[in-house]
Amino acid sequence: MRGAGRAAALLLAALLPLTGCAAVGAAPVGAPTPEPSRAPLAASVDELSVTADLYRTRSDPGRGGIQLSLANGAASPLVVRSARLESPALAAPMLRRDEATVPAGQQRDLPLRLPAPVCGDPAPAPPEAVLEIELDDGSIVELRVATADRIGQWARWHEEACFAEAAAALAELRLEAVPPAEEGEIGVRLVAAPGGGGEESDGGGGEGEAGSLRLLDVSGSVLLSALDASGRPVASIPVPDDRAAAPTELALRYAPARCDAHAIADDKQGTHLRVGVALTTAAGEQRGEIVVVPDAATRDALLTAVLAACASPARDDRG
Repeated sequence: MRGAGRAAALLLAALLPLTGCAAVGAAPVGAPTPEPSRAPLAASVDELSVTADLYRTRSDPGRGGIQLSLANGAASPLVVRSARLESPALAAPMLRRDEATVPAGQQRDLPLRLPAPVCGDPAPAPPEAVLEIELDDGSIVELRVATADRIGQWARWHEEACFAEAAAALAELRLEAVPPAEEGEIGVRLVAAPGGGGEESDGGGGEGEAGSLRLLDVSGSVLLSALDASGRPVASIPVPDDRAAAPTELALRYAPARCDAHAIADDKQGTHLRVGVALTTAAGEQRGEIVVVPDAATRDALLTAVLAACASPARDDRG
């Protein structure tokens, strides 16, 4: 018993200093919580060090967006009150009004929405970033920063957007989910309706005519594996010559390219199909691809069809 009493006394002696420290450091009831101190911002423009580049994530093509990536090379945080991108190749500036902070020595991406392109320049320079920056005294300064096209996506977007704009004047393309031709497949209908760019022509591309559009082929995607009319895998589905001009409807066959649940649930572009087209105008023929993005209801229907095809016993039977 004497040993137990001694152990209890030693434990009490050890706890008493801790209890005393806690009591001394405790804040009074109802006392305001002190706000964390903010790191000082740059005192002048001379203390700022900002570089910028552009790139697109997997989600950006579907929403018509692009990322402005800002790197803060200064020793203080960078508070961006607004940002916009200006270029003669854009019909309007890209504007972001939400405030954003880039910590010292770090990088942050700011998503922006792309406007319509201004076409004519085959290789436009990347746009200029115009940033409203808050200084330490609360004043706002404007900073202009040249941007870099990180992996050529800005130039690629402009080229594709101008080609799609010219094509849209001649034909409107859309996707529809339809019942599959065979169990274990995904059925897609491509509809090409006449566009609103002028009077219909006979395809000759003569003077005063808007021109003509001819469908060439339709691709697969990361989720949709293209099949030919016999159900065999192909790199792309060719469009018959007699079905190539708008108005037309094409029944397309696909098999699941992936069936892992994560890939389907995290899909960004798996229901986007690239359609090869040839445009004929007075200037000649131009070939390219148009990315056809389904509306939300069609996208959901196609993803449901992928899941159903993945679960179909017929798919296992065909290997």
